[in-house]
Amino acid sequence: MAVSLGFGLVWPPAWAFLLLTKVTPAVVLLWFVVRREWRNLGLVALTALLVALPSLIATPQLWVEWVRVSTQYAGGAYGASTIPVLPRVVLAALVVTLGAKRGWVWTIAIAGTLAMPGLDWKTTVVLLSALPLMGLGLRRDWPLRRGPDSPR
Repeated sequence: MAVSLGFGLVWPPAWAFLLLTKVTPAVVLLWFVVRREWRNLGLVALTALLVALPSLIATPQLWVEWVRVSTQYAGGAYGASTIPVLPRVVLAALVVTLGAKRGWVWTIAIAGTLAMPGLDWKTTVVLLSALPLMGLGLRRDWPLRRGPDSPR
């Protein structure tokens, strides 16, 4: 999750992983919606569809069951979290929307963590995705960007 969130601005199809695994952290896709980055949003959707298509064709009943089970858990607390996922997803949506409007990429990590189905000490590792989003690692122009003290 952390790698997907951190790498998603550099290579948007990485966020397809969110759609195909935990789903609720995919609320970070609002980043592309708010910023009107339709191409990036389309790349995520197309990648997720291409990955899921074989199983959708082969076993559609499993997808129906997956949706049923997922919505069953959406209304209650899950794992060690005492706060149900739905209010946390709404808060995550607000956080990523504000971040997208202000250009605060680190809010993606916060929103992705808040939206995890079960929020406990293990899922907080998703906050590590904030490191590259804060410019401490991978950047959109990496490896082309050089600092002022870099050899030319």
